[in-house]
Amino acid sequence: MRERNAWILTLLCAAALLVAGGCPTGDDDDDATGDDDATGDDDATGDDDATGDDDDDATGDDDTTADDDDATGDDDTSGATLLAEVQDGVFTPVCSGCHGGAAGLELGDGDTYANTVGVPANQLPAMDRVTPFELAESYLWHKVDGTHAGVGGTGSQMPLNGTLTGPEIQLIMGWIADGAEQ
Repeated sequence: MRERNAWILTLLCAAALLVAGGCPTGDDDDDATGDDDATGDDDATGDDDATGDDDDDATGDDDTTADDDDATGDDDTSGATLLAEVQDGVFTPVCSGCHGGAAGLELGDGDTYANTVGVPANQLPAMDRVTPFELAESYLWHKVDGTHAGVGGTGSQMPLNGTLTGPEIQLIMGWIADGAEQ
């Protein structure tokens, strides 16, 4: 799963370079070849869990020296993509026109978090709409990415009437990957 998320990030970064000229910082790929940024990842203890941190537990990052794999390469959530950024940049201008309660999915300002994070998807109840830190386990991501049918979902890729820009996709991806904070 980690390899798939890295692959998705690589594709999105390539698209962002073409569209907007930039990618989020912090590689933190936890591979044996070393780290190619200066965030303190890939330390001597290694990483053998799925959280992307360096403390070898499954609860996320709880140390003060390693990286928690958010877009800023720090060890806290202060640099994480917050819901307000995604709300203002994507959900309100692009999604809320249709998702003002459609299929129980309200993406208007003030409603998005409670209707997405930890909430089973109507089209695929076995998967939550948003699972913090897990793009591959987030149905909303699959709907935006067009991979929803491959995980057992139904319906069309979102948004229905158009496509998201590279920066809009990066906001959604960053928010989920950084822990889907409110």
